[in-house]
Amino acid sequence: MSNLQEVFILSVSKDSGGGIKVRENRLYASKEEAEDVIAKAHLKTNPAHLPWEYM
Repeated sequence: MSNLQEVFILSVSKDSGGGIKVRENRLYASKEEAEDVIAKAHLKTNPAHLPWEYM
């Protein structure tokens, strides 16, 4: 497992009652897979700040 990286993705959203809902996803992936997962999560949440190489 030494070639794998631990990746955390936190999702923050509003729930139906107006409160805040936080979800944590954790996975282990190779460096390339981790970069892809992070880029896709970032694109889903904030495409304006996505690095050009992922566009």
